[in-house]
Amino acid sequence: MRQLKALCLLAIFTLLTSCIKNLDYSQNANPEKAGYTETAFLFDGECISTSEKPLTRVNDNLIEGVYGIAISQWIVEGDKKYTKPYAYGIFDNLSVDNLKINLLNGYDYRVSCTMIPDAQNVVEKKGEGYGRPFTLDRNAETGGTITNKFLLADQWDGTQVFLYELENSKVNVIGDSEVRSRPQVERYHGLIETLTPGATNVVIELYRRYCKVKFTANGLHKNNRLEVQMDDSPYWKLSDVANETESLPLSFKNLTTVIKEGTINTESPTFEVVLFKDGATAGVPIMKYNRSFKRNYETTIIISDIDNFGEEAGVTITIADEKELATEADIDLPWQGGQIQ
Repeated sequence: MRQLKALCLLAIFTLLTSCIKNLDYSQNANPEKAGYTETAFLFDGECISTSEKPLTRVNDNLIEGVYGIAISQWIVEGDKKYTKPYAYGIFDNLSVDNLKINLLNGYDYRVSCTMIPDAQNVVEKKGEGYGRPFTLDRNAETGGTITNKFLLADQWDGTQVFLYELENSKVNVIGDSEVRSRPQVERYHGLIETLTPGATNVVIELYRRYCKVKFTANGLHKNNRLEVQMDDSPYWKLSDVANETESLPLSFKNLTTVIKEGTINTESPTFEVVLFKDGATAGVPIMKYNRSFKRNYETTIIISDIDNFGEEAGVTITIADEKELATEADIDLPWQGGQIQ
C-alpha cells in the first residue's frame, strides 16, 4: 500500500511539473478570468525593410532576422524598485498571433527587444541554440532556440530561464574566437521602459545600434600594411595592394540610449592604427586616440602621411565622407514606444 501511494504521488508530481515546465503566457484560455490582459507586440522604427510605412501595423515588411524579446515585471518593495524576469521569446516568424502574451494585471513591465539580421549566418551556435545575445542563462552558456511564442521565465524547480544577455553588446560571432564588446555586427534594439497592461497592441520601435566604417590608406610602401581597431573590435586591414577596406559595421556598446528626433547619438571608441613594415609580424602603433562615430552613419576615413610616422608632421587622418545609412519614410519615432488600441 505504501509503495502504491508513493507511485501515485510520483505520477501526480510528474504530471504537474510537466505542465509547469511547458507553461507559457501566450496561451491562457481565459486571460480575463485569470487576471491577465492579452497583448500583442508590433514593430516599427528602423526595422522596416521598405521605404514606405505600412498603412496598418501587422508586422509586414520587417527586416528578416532573429528577434529576442525579454519581458520583466517591475517589483516595488517599499523604497526599492527592481525588475524580475517574467517571460521571453525568440522569434523568426513575426506574425501577430505568435507575438501575443497574457500580462498579469497589477504590475508594470519592462520590454526589451534585440534583432540581428541573417542571424543564422552571423551568431555562433551553442548546442542546439544561438549564442549571445540569445543565450538563456546568466553565464551565457545555454543557447537559445527559436520559440515563436512567449515562455514563462520561472521554472518548476525554482530556476529561471531568461534572455539575460539581451542588452549586452557582446555577440558570439561565427568564426571569431573572441567575444567582443564591439563586434562587426548589424544590430537593432528597442526598449519600452514601463508598460502598463491595457492596450490590445503595443509597438516596439527598433533602431540601428551600429555605424559603418571604411578606411583608405594613401602612400603605403610595398610589403607594408596597417591594422585599425576600435576598442576590442575586429581589425580593418590595409596593404599596399589592397589599400581600401570594405564598409563594415561597428556595434555600439550602449543599446538602450534614448533615440530622439533631430538628435544624433554618438559613441567614442579608442581608435588605434598599427603599422607593420616590410612584412613584419609585430606592428608599431602609430596613432591612438578616441574618435566619435555617429549612430546610423557610414564614415569613410583616409589615413595619409604614413611615411611621417615618428616625425613632427605625424600621421594624417581625414574624414573623406560621412552619410546616413538610411532614413525613415517620414521621421524617427520616439524611442520609448507607443501603445495603440
